[in-house]
Amino acid sequence: MPDRGRDRRSPAGLVEAALGAPPAEWTAEMLARLCEERGIRLVTLLHVGGDGLLKGLDFVPRDGRHLRAVLSSGERADGSSLFRDGGIRAGKSDVVLLPRPDRAFLDPFPGEPALAVLCGHRDRDGAPLAVSPDTVVRRAHARLREETGLDLHAHGEVEYFLGRLPGEDGVQGTSERGYHAVAPAVFGEPLRRRAMVMLAGMGAPLKYGHGEVGFAPPEEGDPLCWEQHEIELGLAPLPEAADAVLLAQWVLRRLAREEGMRVSFEPVLRAGHAG
Repeated sequence: MPDRGRDRRSPAGLVEAALGAPPAEWTAEMLARLCEERGIRLVTLLHVGGDGLLKGLDFVPRDGRHLRAVLSSGERADGSSLFRDGGIRAGKSDVVLLPRPDRAFLDPFPGEPALAVLCGHRDRDGAPLAVSPDTVVRRAHARLREETGLDLHAHGEVEYFLGRLPGEDGVQGTSERGYHAVAPAVFGEPLRRRAMVMLAGMGAPLKYGHGEVGFAPPEEGDPLCWEQHEIELGLAPLPEAADAVLLAQWVLRRLAREEGMRVSFEPVLRAGHAG
């Protein structure tokens, strides 16, 4: 008889599979040992700036002590550049990027073994930085739980348009008929699937992905053919759900650039077309 009280499937997240422990149990020391065992030399501290976009600070630690210092204590950064509209003065602009070990993942993009860790921000006094998007989300989540006794879970529907020049393969999509369409009727299916596999490896919760209705053919002033896709993320506590949306958009931007395409997250790409 199967043991229904325990999920025996291998975790989708690569770090979770390697460490043999759920993210809530990860520590800086565990991540450091993973780097040493896997020969990972490149470590990136990722964080969200005041513009809502992902930022990064790269390290090639010189030794184990330096590696552990980066993963446990993070690093200082210029807050006046990261949060231009946040009231941080240039003369007192130091903020700290503080790693969150439970949000580490193996970065699939550098072409060599690399570890990335999502970070929060601390101010000069060591308190959560008030203007940081990460702080805003986490404080709102904590306040809701404190005042209502309830927890808020969310999942993002990451809908996006991929644009490319009409190709010799003749695949240009079909107006308003892209919902659940598969290749060769759509050109963005391979990229969407690559993105989903990468996100799963990063530990992001996933529900499903599919082609969407929106389609816009080339027109004067825009020679690109655009088709719409969706990656629906799995249900997770609000801060984790926000992280998943952020990573999904980042992965899609990176893959679109690699494939010579453009990606847009505009809700309606062109008037008169589905969005």
